[in-house]
Amino acid sequence: MDSARRRVVITGMGAVCALGMEVEEIWRAVIAGRSGAGPIRQFPSDAFPVRIGSEVDASAIPLQDVNGLRKYLSRSAQFGLWAIDRAWQDARLEGSI
Repeated sequence: MDSARRRVVITGMGAVCALGMEVEEIWRAVIAGRSGAGPIRQFPSDAFPVRIGSEVDASAIPLQDVNGLRKYLSRSAQFGLWAIDRAWQDARLEGSI
């Protein structure tokens, strides 16, 4: 198949960023011109020339802790699972992932 003719269908969207954890919330922040940047809190940043960033608190993500497995998930895996769940819900797909 010619790659110029491939098509993609977006059925749902999910995102996690410093501006929020819901697509609508993030969009409102972008439209309002709000910044997600602030002081770095994840680790001591005093030794670095830049001490601001756009952090997301992984503990704020309301994932179900199935069988105590959440503690084994990396931050990026938690963000990804949340975004996937939100995209699934946004697409109005039946069942659970």
